[in-house]
Amino acid sequence: MALSTKDYERANGLLKQGLVELDYFYQPHDPATLLDDTGMHLVLADAADQRGDLTMAATIRRNILGERLRLFGKFHPQGC
Repeated sequence: MALSTKDYERANGLLKQGLVELDYFYQPHDPATLLDDTGMHLVLADAADQRGDLTMAATIRRNILGERLRLFGKFHPQGC
C-alpha cells in the first residue's frame, strides 16, 4: 500500500522490517543448487537510501523481498 500511495519512506521501513523478519527463517542453500544474489541487491538498495533515492531503494527492496519469498517457498513448501 505504501508503494502504491508513493509513500516511499514508509514503504522502505516496511520492506526493511519484512526482510528482517524473513531473514529469521531464510537460510541460503548450497550455491551449487541455488544462486542467490539478493544480498548484492540489498547493498544497492542501501546505497540508494543513502543518496536519498527512496523510490529506487523501495523498488529494489520490494524485488528482493519477492525473490526471497519465492526461494523460501521453493525450498520450504510446508512453510516454517
